[in-house]
Amino acid sequence: MPPSKYTLMHPEARLTADQRQQLIHWADQEAARLKPAATNK
Repeated sequence: MPPSKYTLMHPEARLTADQRQQLIHWADQEAARLKPAATNK
């Protein structure tokens, strides 16, 4: 996500609510996928 100072001058760079949800969903999926690999050490 762009720094807040940047988005003040470039409001089009802000993520939409849908984009934020997509990012959160992706991060949750990746965390779940990587968790088993981290516990196998």
